[in-house]
Amino acid sequence: MTLGEYISEYIGKHAMSQRQFAINCGLTNGYISMLVSGVNPKTGKPLKPTIDTYMKLANGMGITLDKLFDDIDDNPVRLTLSEDDEDELWEIREELRRNPEYRSMLKLTKGATKKEMEQIKQMIRVIRGE
Repeated sequence: MTLGEYISEYIGKHAMSQRQFAINCGLTNGYISMLVSGVNPKTGKPLKPTIDTYMKLANGMGITLDKLFDDIDDNPVRLTLSEDDEDELWEIREELRRNPEYRSMLKLTKGATKKEMEQIKQMIRVIRGE
């Protein structure tokens, strides 16, 4: 499955508009259209998304970058943090999603570096009173 097919399937499965998907990922609707087609309409050449774009897509879909690369045919590589770091990051995001009082912090985790994640974890500890 190509990246474009994967995005289309995700949008259909979650009954959302392409525009809503773009907002969730922090990308433009036009860029999502290009990702779905796989071609830059101005040049006619295949689109080559950056790693940052893949991370935004994965975050917007609530999956890991590894899962995204595993699911699409053309990029079977590991380009994320270590498995332990990735698992911890996933747990933090899940906790933020489950707790309405933390939800506003969720957007801080999108594309966060390891250092930024440490700061977010510290904020959560403070909120919990730990």
